[in-house]
Amino acid sequence: GSLGCSRKLIELHLFHCKSVKRFPCVNVGSLEYLDLYDCSSLEKFPEILGRMKLELEIDMRYSGIRELPSSIIQYLTHTTKLDLSSFKNLVALPSSIGLLKSLVELDVSGCSKLESLPEEIGGLENLEELNARNTLISRPPSSIVCLNKLKSLNFGKDTEE
Repeated sequence: GSLGCSRKLIELHLFHCKSVKRFPCVNVGSLEYLDLYDCSSLEKFPEILGRMKLELEIDMRYSGIRELPSSIIQYLTHTTKLDLSSFKNLVALPSSIGLLKSLVELDVSGCSKLESLPEEIGGLENLEELNARNTLISRPPSSIVCLNKLKSLNFGKDTEE
């Protein structure tokens, strides 16, 4: 069996594991923290096994993941902050992201290949902050007008000096 498939694992840190390309599976039955920070060669999100606790914290910043699988969304339904900043290879968000009704903050800044946000983003009824700086997104989806609690909307690019 794989280390990540251990049923009693509480924390899994792969912080700065730049050579890891694939990680077979993660059993989330007892997992509370999954650290994939700066796993820049990691191409796919690990397969999720088991029932996730309500409050699993995942740090995926600076990973090489190309797409966030729709299946992970079901495990993030109670998440209030989703930090996907600096996913250099991320090209799209799944439409199922609209199911994250508890989400207050979404950060996709620095996702330099991300061209658009799905219309379903308008379903994030508790979203207060959306950071999409330094992406290829030229305009937000029209459904953004449905975000009644939105306080901070950040698009555009940082200027080079």
